[in-house]
Amino acid sequence: MPAKRNRNRKAFVEGKKNTAAEKLHAIGDSLDLPASILPGYAGVELLGNRQAIINGVQGILVYAPQLIKLGTKGLIITFEGVDLEVKTFQGDEIMLAGEITDIHYTTA
Repeated sequence: MPAKRNRNRKAFVEGKKNTAAEKLHAIGDSLDLPASILPGYAGVELLGNRQAIINGVQGILVYAPQLIKLGTKGLIITFEGVDLEVKTFQGDEIMLAGEITDIHYTTA
C-alpha cells in the first residue's frame, strides 16, 4: 500500500492531475485495447471508399456535397469527395455515403 501513496504523492508534487479518462486510456494502452472502445476517442470505420461510420461525433461543422467536417472530442475529421451525404446521425454516430477521396485529421 505505501507504494501507491508514493505514486499519488509524486503526481501531486509534479503538479499532474490524473483524471478518470486519463487513467482509463493508460489502462487501455497497457492492455493494447483498441482506442475506439475507450471514452473520448473517435472511431472511423471505412467500407471501401463509398461509406464511413464515425463514432464519437459531437457535431457537423461543414456540410457540402464535396466536403464534410465533423467535430469530435479533440479532433476535427474532414472528408473530401463527390456526392457526400449524411445517411444517419444517431447519438454520437454518423454514417456518411458518397465517393470518399480524402480524409484529414486536425487537432481541435
